[in-house]
Amino acid sequence: MKQLLVSLSLLVAGWQPGRAPQPGPAAPVAAELQKNFALLSHGTEFESEAFTKLMNTTPKRLVTYLKTHELSAAGARKLHLSLSAEYKDEAHLNVFTYHYESGGTRGTIHRPVLQWQNAVGQRFAYAAPVECEFTEIYKLASPGHPQYLLLGHDRGSGQCYLSAAYVIELKG
Repeated sequence: MKQLLVSLSLLVAGWQPGRAPQPGPAAPVAAELQKNFALLSHGTEFESEAFTKLMNTTPKRLVTYLKTHELSAAGARKLHLSLSAEYKDEAHLNVFTYHYESGGTRGTIHRPVLQWQNAVGQRFAYAAPVECEFTEIYKLASPGHPQYLLLGHDRGSGQCYLSAAYVIELKG
C-alpha cells in the first residue's frame, strides 16, 4: 500500500517512468537581469519576437529577484535600472524603473516595478502594468493597509507629456 501511495504521488507530481523529474525555473541571478535589462535598454519595442518575449519575461524575473534581494540605487544601476522613487518607513517602498525605446516619436518608455516589505521583513514585489517613471511617493493617512500616492511622468508622443498619479495599497 505504501508503494502505491508513493507511485501515485510521483504521478501527480508529473513523474513518468523512464523520465527524470523536471526542475522548476531557477531563481534569477543579478547577471541574468543585468544582461536582459541591457538588451531592453538598447532595443526597440516590437523589433522582433525575441525582444517582445524579453519584454514579457524580464519584469517577472525581476519581481522574483526583488522578493529575495534588497537593491540599493548603486545595485539598481548595475542591473540597468534606476531607483526612481523611495519612501523610508516600515514598508521601505521602492520604485525601480527600466526603459526601452518605442521605435516611434514617443521615444523612451519607462516601466516601474515596486518593492516593499511587511512588518516582519518579508519582501514583496510587483511589476505595475503602466508606462510611467514614478519619481515621488507620498504616504496617505488611511485606516487598515498603508496607502501611497505615486506621482510620475512619461512621454505620450514626440509632442506631449503624460503626468500620472496612482494610489496603491500595500498588502502582505
